[in-house]
Amino acid sequence: LGLRHVRACAMFSPELRVCAPALADWQLPAERRTLRTNWQMVDLNLEGLLDLGLKPVYTTCFTPAGMTDHPAACWPDRNPVTPPRDLDAWEAFVTAGIRHHLARFGREEVRSWYFEAWNEPNLSGFFNGTREDFFRLWSATWRAVKAADPELRLGGPSTARGEWIPEFLDWCARDGTQPDHLITHVYNNDSEADPLSPFDGPASHRVKDSPHFASGVIRGVRATLAELGWSGEVHWNEWGRSWFPHDPLKETALEAAFIVKTMAEVSQEADAFAFWCLSDLYDQCGFPHRNSTRITAC
Repeated sequence: LGLRHVRACAMFSPELRVCAPALADWQLPAERRTLRTNWQMVDLNLEGLLDLGLKPVYTTCFTPAGMTDHPAACWPDRNPVTPPRDLDAWEAFVTAGIRHHLARFGREEVRSWYFEAWNEPNLSGFFNGTREDFFRLWSATWRAVKAADPELRLGGPSTARGEWIPEFLDWCARDGTQPDHLITHVYNNDSEADPLSPFDGPASHRVKDSPHFASGVIRGVRATLAELGWSGEVHWNEWGRSWFPHDPLKETALEAAFIVKTMAEVSQEADAFAFWCLSDLYDQCGFPHRNSTRITAC
């Protein structure tokens, strides 16, 4: 299959304990507390991938503890989804983290990774801000990554449903923060959400329950990028038949048939595809299996 990179999403997750206010500052207001970083858990995860001969797509999300007071969060481990209150502090944090990885793993190794700014900022469950808020966060992240090493590759906008791409590229061109590669996502059941996705195909393929919606969006994005003059890499690093983790059809032959059908139709329309999720294990859900993994509980 040519598997080379694995998407490492939520590298700043609370589970990894990357950043926390200094204990000595517990009486101070949140905005005045000194933030301490610890990259030990992140290093362990990265080393696990590298030991398997894989490279990470290192995703800079979500907002670390101490950089926002807003309670909005996603997933059971409560990842804060509100933008950092201080983008200068965010820049310094991201740059320091990447410099740590450069020192630990070596410049040549880290330059072989891909970097990604955030996850699906057009969905309120993953980003508690406006489109312009995300674009400003993108610019700060771009400056942070390039300050660590200008040769590192950062992509975005990592939106769901192939949305925001023209607006994102326009912002980047005006701001001087052009992405090194384009990233976006699509699921076939996104058709149920009245998406604003670019689409190339008959109207009958855009309706709910059509098995061809994802292919139409992938072709539509490629056509849009051709009109915009984009000639760089395009990554669909989340795609699939259904985004719902407990979809009962995930455990049937229909799932495999959909993967093969879709790749036969559009694999030539991008440089990288990452099916979500790599295995049945979806954030520790499901019943124990005889091989000590867990299968989806439906």
